[in-house]
Amino acid sequence: MLATVLPAAAVLALVVAASPWQGASGSDVVRAAQPRHGRASVELRPGPEVRTLRSLSLRGQSVTVGQGTLEAATADGPTRPFVLEHTHVVAEVTGFVSAVTVTQRFKNPFATPVEAIYVFPLPDDAGVDAMTLKAGTRVIKATIQKREEARRQYEEAKAQGRRAALLDQERPNVFTQSVANLLPGETVEVTLRYVARLAFDDGAYTFNFPMVVGPRYVPGAPLPGESQGTGTAPDTTQVLDASRITPPVERTGRDVSIEVRLEVGTVIEQLWSVSHRLTQERVSSSRAVITLDPADRVPNRDFILRWSVSGPQLRAAVLGSGGPDGTFALMLNPPAQPATKDVTPRELVFLIDTSCSMTGAPLDAAKRAMDLALGQLRLDDTFMLIDFADRASSFHDSPLPATPANVQRARAYLHALPAAGGTNQLDGIRRALDRPATAGRLRLVLLMTDGFIGNEREVFAETSRLLGSARVFGFGIGGSVNHFLLSRLSETGRGFYQYVRTDEDPTAAVQRFVRRIERPLLTDVALQWEGLEVREVLPAQVPDLFDAQPLIVVGRYRRPGVGTVTLRGLMNGKLVEFPTRVELPEVATASGLTTIWARAKVEAVDRLQYFGEYAEAVQAITTLGLEYHLVTAYTSFVATEETPVTGSPSLTIIEPSAPPDDARIEALTMRRMNTIQVIRGAPAPKQMTILDTSRSMLEPADGDSFESTFGDTKGSHGTGPDAHDFVMTSEPDALDEPRRALSNADIMQVVIEHKEELAQCAVRQREARPGATGKVVVKWTIGLDGRVTSVTLLSSEFVSSPMAKCLLERIKTWRFPPHAELGEPVSFPFKF
Repeated sequence: MLATVLPAAAVLALVVAASPWQGASGSDVVRAAQPRHGRASVELRPGPEVRTLRSLSLRGQSVTVGQGTLEAATADGPTRPFVLEHTHVVAEVTGFVSAVTVTQRFKNPFATPVEAIYVFPLPDDAGVDAMTLKAGTRVIKATIQKREEARRQYEEAKAQGRRAALLDQERPNVFTQSVANLLPGETVEVTLRYVARLAFDDGAYTFNFPMVVGPRYVPGAPLPGESQGTGTAPDTTQVLDASRITPPVERTGRDVSIEVRLEVGTVIEQLWSVSHRLTQERVSSSRAVITLDPADRVPNRDFILRWSVSGPQLRAAVLGSGGPDGTFALMLNPPAQPATKDVTPRELVFLIDTSCSMTGAPLDAAKRAMDLALGQLRLDDTFMLIDFADRASSFHDSPLPATPANVQRARAYLHALPAAGGTNQLDGIRRALDRPATAGRLRLVLLMTDGFIGNEREVFAETSRLLGSARVFGFGIGGSVNHFLLSRLSETGRGFYQYVRTDEDPTAAVQRFVRRIERPLLTDVALQWEGLEVREVLPAQVPDLFDAQPLIVVGRYRRPGVGTVTLRGLMNGKLVEFPTRVELPEVATASGLTTIWARAKVEAVDRLQYFGEYAEAVQAITTLGLEYHLVTAYTSFVATEETPVTGSPSLTIIEPSAPPDDARIEALTMRRMNTIQVIRGAPAPKQMTILDTSRSMLEPADGDSFESTFGDTKGSHGTGPDAHDFVMTSEPDALDEPRRALSNADIMQVVIEHKEELAQCAVRQREARPGATGKVVVKWTIGLDGRVTSVTLLSSEFVSSPMAKCLLERIKTWRFPPHAELGEPVSFPFKF
């Protein structure tokens, strides 16, 4: 990670950031954070010599460490590109099903054989049913095996010097590709195939190809011994496979090409992407070929392609595999009904992720969307606003009436929220759901997050346990979110999932949410089949349907034929029926439907393991994987050469994942930090990062102190940072300019000077309310002479608390440097 020596403060930031990447043994892995500009060297020991960190030992293997420009080097050689060069994606879209091939090209630039390990994403409902390994003219077809057996065959081939490839599933949307014994200068290609259903919502189809495995928040204590994977986090008591889902995050030099071939069967009316620049060729009115613009091939965000078709909305569409014992996929669109006034009182709970990975554009976008949603509250609603990072806090401890005054105060609280700490979504879910229900009110929870966590099953289990009559709606924010978490959470919460990029206008998505929660279109939904011999239709429990949202089911049929399927449910409390004529075809109308059904069956069984793995479910999923040649948590693809190609051991290369395009890389890599947001009137708030060199934010404070920010009340170097322990990274270029107004550094310097008295405010609060935690937002105005002219409390729940009184008293006495802007306002959140 190395080239130029930085000033001492910058080197300190890198050294501090490296420590959380230690392996389970405490010193296995050292990784440096990316600097804001250029590259950086790590000074490994005092003295004038600056050593280049090129490789290290990981679980008995030599692992090459990559640079921010995706380069690596052996111990005695020059830096060269990593082995993964290019990914090529071809998608064939028929109706509402996509069949996709993904080809990863690896090349060995070293003078010794290498093994490449690459963790990458796929759609969370992708059914991977084929894989090949190509070296020169030799093509090896992979076989599906039990996971342990596939690993044994791969390790045996690797040890014997034979080429091998292994594909494991870590999560339904996260996979690991391992390729062994790439010879010096050799190029090999690994091609996998998956099928998946398209999303269809509010009249538009969406094809989504994810490209980034975002860095995950991993709770729990490290497990003893060596971790099982090669990731940056050790396996823990709460995330047993954390080391397998946390690839290093670095800016990469590889590229991606994508080609989508559409055949929709009717006129394509609109075709667009919210994520990338495209070129398109219209073959006919119903067919098009879309490719990624050559200037937009950095794999750092989801590829999103959307289209709509002309004509009236389809009431039903069916695809079949043909022949006896076939598989079908059916999409039903019940007609929209006239709106009726919903008299059911509601409690809206707005739950927003303010963790480190949301820094910058993601949190700004989430705030915009949530502000819009707050503005749509009805006067008879009650509401809560809850934010979570390391732990959850809230604008108010209980639901408030949605009066204009309360909503305005909530908006002020929302816009003052900083991004800091880990993603303790479990605490947020508990704060939202684990409260007594209000009789006669329906609780609706809107969760906005990027979903970068590793303990998804804990969240599913807790949501299922606490849900009651409530509904949970996932709202993904970011360029590359955890779709598996948010879509599965929405299903568990009997809601629906929406996703918007940070550079999208969220207005349409928020309006769709508001329109749909007025009343579900159909509840207590069921299907009745007449004249058709169908079986094993999934999902077995049909979900509620919302306005402009179709129902898609998959199943098996014994023989082709024509019949009627009737969709039944309650609409406005009355039983309604929608009969539709359906033909299950004799000739195939789409490929991969059997894999889609098998994948849905695996998901249905897997949902039974939210509260822990059990033998019957493991056996059922394993059997499905082996029978339908499907990669699952318990079955893997393995391809091996028969003849050895090398006798020397391989050097292991850990391929990094690119950081999401809308995330600040220092926010993803610096875990010992707390970010304090200083809002100074401008619409785009500046960020200030403080590194605590003594302890992690995830560890308890030693004294009565503000968490990780103000340190210990004794001022001890052992428990809290001193002045030289702080590294400020806010707008570094701007700080070099002549100061005409107060900078963030000026403001932070004053706050730091008063850290001990601020800690005493926390002592007062703790004496009055032992164990209390939360966030107090204070706004003050600074006059031209640097005196504080006014102080206002923005957190209504702390109006009469000892903490608030103490803060207001102390801040009034502060003095800032004289400046040139009249009435400089500052909003500052204090976490305690």
